Amino acid sequence: MAFLAYASDDGAEVSIFHVFPDADAMDHHMQGVVERSKEAFQFIESAGFEIYGAPSDDVLRMMKQIADSGLPVRIDPQLLGGYLHLMAGK
Repeated sequence: MAFLAYASDDGAEVSIFHVFPDADAMDHHMQGVVERSKEAFQFIESAGFEIYGAPSDDVLRMMKQIADSGLPVRIDPQLLGGYLHLMAGK
């Protein structure tokens, strides 16, 4: 649904947001993510991951492995409400 990137004022940090319509869509995205990310991780250092919503058991296992490697992983599974409305150029 959305892939957004925001940079800090000095350009030293970038936050990337992926928005998926459901856990199945996230599962599909995560297939092969380790292989796809290897090249990117030659140039960037991840500060951690945040997941909002209830991921699948497969994604939870992957995030546990990442957390066990020392990177922080935050998962907030319970949606309280809200909406996403993206406007071009805003």
